[in-house]
Amino acid sequence: MGIHLNIHTEQQLIHPLYGWMEGINLELLFPRQMQPLLSQVITQIQQYHGMDEVLIES
Repeated sequence: MGIHLNIHTEQQLIHPLYGWMEGINLELLFPRQMQPLLSQVITQIQQYHGMDEVLIES
């Protein structure tokens, strides 16, 4: 399953980010400054999720 199927909120995004970035301080992902960036990522995931790939073969 892809991230676009499992991540729907900023809070759900924080935990995988923490897991992917070894050594990062988890508290760095929670400040207010991060909220707009996390929201942008969620918007992009939602836009991606709304798209379907269509292959036309003859």
